[in-house]
Amino acid sequence: MKLTNSEKYRRYREKHLKLGLCTRCSELALEGHTRCKKHHEEHNEDTREQGKRFRKEHPEECHKRDCIKRKKVKDKHKKLGLCIHCSNPVKPGFTLCEKCSKNKKLYEKNKYRYYRNNYWCTRCHKRKSAPGSVLCGACLGKVAKYDSIRRDKWRKAGLCIGCGRILPEDNFGYTKCPSCRSKPITQCFLPFNKDDLDYKEKIEKIMLDNNIKLK
Repeated sequence: MKLTNSEKYRRYREKHLKLGLCTRCSELALEGHTRCKKHHEEHNEDTREQGKRFRKEHPEECHKRDCIKRKKVKDKHKKLGLCIHCSNPVKPGFTLCEKCSKNKKLYEKNKYRYYRNNYWCTRCHKRKSAPGSVLCGACLGKVAKYDSIRRDKWRKAGLCIGCGRILPEDNFGYTKCPSCRSKPITQCFLPFNKDDLDYKEKIEKIMLDNNIKLK
């Protein structure tokens, strides 16, 4: 019975593997490998080139695959109590070591400054920022909607609508804690007519009652 080419190659391969020879040129194979040094390096180079071509032709698929791979590694490190970036031990309740945490803060700070200085939205990084703001119009609407929902949620729970902390018992009916009320504000929208002669006195009285200081 005549053997097929695949069967011939299978027998040739098995014979070389038993003798510890390269499956391409019959030279001595590297320890723990099936090829000699020359063909092992050639195979690695071909694999890298194939990977580069595949990434150029299918960028979205590669991105999804990389995201899934990174998520699996992060989940594994979290379970083992290791840093999700460098695999060093971390304190309980943290996912980053001190070094990676500092590097991440510095990176986020520099990234924020870059987008802010170039007048790009610091939230989505896709659109130009609105005049007088670091966010674009779309992100401003999203943030305002989120803040409204958050304030309503905290107000119903009896928490400060500014920071979410528990309000003190002697808060005199205010929805903000003393700390949030004492923070300086740049704008104050009051239901008074500016042409009113007592306008300044009314503002000062409200500011004094709420312990608000304008810079």
